[in-house]
Amino acid sequence: MVSPKGDYKLQVCFTPKDECPTGYIPDNGKMFGPNRDYVFGWSKDMMAMVRMRTGNPDPLLANMIMFPPDKASKWCLKGA
Repeated sequence: MVSPKGDYKLQVCFTPKDECPTGYIPDNGKMFGPNRDYVFGWSKDMMAMVRMRTGNPDPLLANMIMFPPDKASKWCLKGA
């Protein structure tokens, strides 16, 4: 796992696939746990909530994960 000192940048791409622009880590709605060199994810399985919008070729703008209308859904990142 990464244990950075001071400030660091984690760039996440919300996507149904494991493909992301260089420098980004994919998040496809899986529950909180290890993902590459980090530990992050959702408080519940959100894989069914991943959406790919049409009309924008940039995957950072074309993909998203929709929050359900409950207040229990959270995205978390384990701190260093």
